[in-house]
Formats: sequence, C-alpha cells, structure tokens
Amino acid sequence: MEWNRMLTVLKSCSKSSILTIYWGNGLIIKGVIDTFSETDNSLEEDDPDYKEYYMCVIKIADIVRLPNQGPFNEKVGDLIEVSILNEPIKIEEKGKGIIWEK
Repeated sequence: MEWNRMLTVLKSCSKSSILTIYWGNGLIIKGVIDTFSETDNSLEEDDPDYKEYYMCVIKIADIVRLPNQGPFNEKVGDLIEVSILNEPIKIEEKGKGIIWEK
C-alpha cells in the first residue's frame, strides 16, 4: 500500500483547516480532517478484487451541494471517506485555494 498524491497533500493540511471537497457527481462539502487510516474494500483477502488502501476521514461541517443523482444520507457532523475508492475531483483549502485536482 502506498500513499497517493491526494493523501500526501491532505496530510500536510492542519486538522483545523476548512476544506471544500468536490466530487464528480456534483456533491460539494466543507469539512475538517478527522483522521487518516488504512482500510480495505470488505472483500475476502483471496478475492482477486480485494484491495487495501489508505483513506482520510473528513468531518462534514457544511453540505454545499447535494449529488446530482442517488441518495446522500450523511449530514453535518457525520464522517465521510476520501480515498482512491471515493476520490473527489478537487480539494480547496480555505485561504490557499486549490490544493489538489484530479
């Protein structure tokens, strides 16, 4: 498992920094970093699609825009994963502008 560039950029942010995160489905949230962790995609280890990866957990401070399609059950105060399996298209840090873009 390796850190990707997006996680390296997020790791350099202060935990108190307000981040605005944009996903390709139209979802936009504002939040702060809660923690970093390693996880997997919940498949059995012998499954050929099994994957271990790192993630950043963001605590939602504001939901700026809901996704264009599909349900979004999270609310302010909930946690959301940012990872290679839930990769945004752009991340901005308050006062610094765009810090990562796909």
